[in-house]
Amino acid sequence: MKNKLNTIFGKAFLCILLLPLFFIWHGYVRFYNLIPLQDSFLLILYYFGIGFILAFLLWPIFKKMNKAFLGAFILLFYQFFFGSVQDVLKKHFAGSFIVKYSFILTISILLIVFLFYRIKKRKASLQKLFLYINTLLIVLFLIDSIQLAFKPAPDKVSINKDLNLQICDTCSKPDIYLILADAYAGQKEIKDLFHYDNTPFENYLRSKGFYIIDSSFSNYNFTGFSMASMLSLNYLPENNGSNSNKDDILLYSNTIKQSVFPRFLQKEGYRFYNYSIFDFEKNPSFTHPNFLPRRTLPIISQMFTQRILKDLGYHLMTTFKISYFINKTKTVDLRNNEKIFRLTEEIASEKTAQPKFVYTHLMMPHHPFYYDSIGHRIPLKYLVDGFYYDKNARISYLKYANKQFKKLINHILATSPTPPIILFMGDHGFREFRETVPLHYIYMNLNAILLPSGKYDAFYKGQSNVNHLRNFLNTQFHQQLPMLKDSTIFIRE
Repeated sequence: MKNKLNTIFGKAFLCILLLPLFFIWHGYVRFYNLIPLQDSFLLILYYFGIGFILAFLLWPIFKKMNKAFLGAFILLFYQFFFGSVQDVLKKHFAGSFIVKYSFILTISILLIVFLFYRIKKRKASLQKLFLYINTLLIVLFLIDSIQLAFKPAPDKVSINKDLNLQICDTCSKPDIYLILADAYAGQKEIKDLFHYDNTPFENYLRSKGFYIIDSSFSNYNFTGFSMASMLSLNYLPENNGSNSNKDDILLYSNTIKQSVFPRFLQKEGYRFYNYSIFDFEKNPSFTHPNFLPRRTLPIISQMFTQRILKDLGYHLMTTFKISYFINKTKTVDLRNNEKIFRLTEEIASEKTAQPKFVYTHLMMPHHPFYYDSIGHRIPLKYLVDGFYYDKNARISYLKYANKQFKKLINHILATSPTPPIILFMGDHGFREFRETVPLHYIYMNLNAILLPSGKYDAFYKGQSNVNHLRNFLNTQFHQQLPMLKDSTIFIRE
């Protein structure tokens, strides 16, 4: 029996199945509640295929499949654990040549060549080595599975509780459109720092009946934190304060997924149309920027290929002129904007039995700046890191975005059977500058609201995003929510 088990678990091909299974399963368990199981499963299947492709590509080098499988295992191991090793090096050797890609990649190539040479020359059987590798991966997989079994059932995020919202049976229920224009700055920031007067667009909004909140500002300077706070009508609990920290990503993602505002509207009889960049309970995002599922990013962000694209993508575009890479990576938001814009127009034209709540999140006037003010496409070669510092390009794209927002708002107003509610706003202000600017500018956002009732008394000068939907629910649905202190919290990159 023992020999039979040794024979089974010593199979060479198992290592390129068990390594992706362990690595991605470990990521799923670590980010439980953030990464959907089906997306993790798809990622596992993807790397199963990659493993076998690598093995067959390596067969001409080694002439034996068991050695080819071991070579494929080494390459997969490097792909999966590159980010973790790089992070350790950055922690202990910050600023040293050791953390430079020129050194890391040179050493990596030499090490892989050395290992391949040793594998090719090895005469002894590899079965014991495969038995050890496969047994270790199975044990690690089982440990993660046990940890998952003892994880508590998904619970509602604490800030989404105890707001005591009451259903309003007598309230009118027009369609509600939350149109989030990412990084749409307030008038003062645009005028002071870009020397542009955005009054014509604000006057357009007023001509349609919008009320523009004077001196509005966001509570956070990054989208995930800002939207989690606003949609949950509360500040986020204490966190690491980093837009790239995995625990913080998990915090704001789960907060958005379970947020109060859409759940309350659904209880009021609204049907929720999620045309945003975020996932909500039983209502995932329509945006998928890559072949691999977008929601697996916390796992794939540690991989070698993802780190290279993130850290060296600029050089790949400018030095090697790789047009496919430029187009694929730099037009993600453009494709998503076009899809979301189309979906919003379609649902606005559709007559539905239930009132609609439509959350449309457009990555504009946020960079990349895809168009100039008259609608001409900006050449892809300019859509590189650093172009977002160009103030003229930013304002030119803002002018283009204003035309698109007008088109969308006009369409909603023209096709709605009854006057709709439209909440049109930015989640924060512009925040990319070459020079140092006073910090308060990056929170300034445009915030305009259209209510068929015309009741805007509750909306006050200097109101921040965390109180915006509190005021809205009090005004439209007769709630009694108190106002929170309007303040800002700085989040690091």
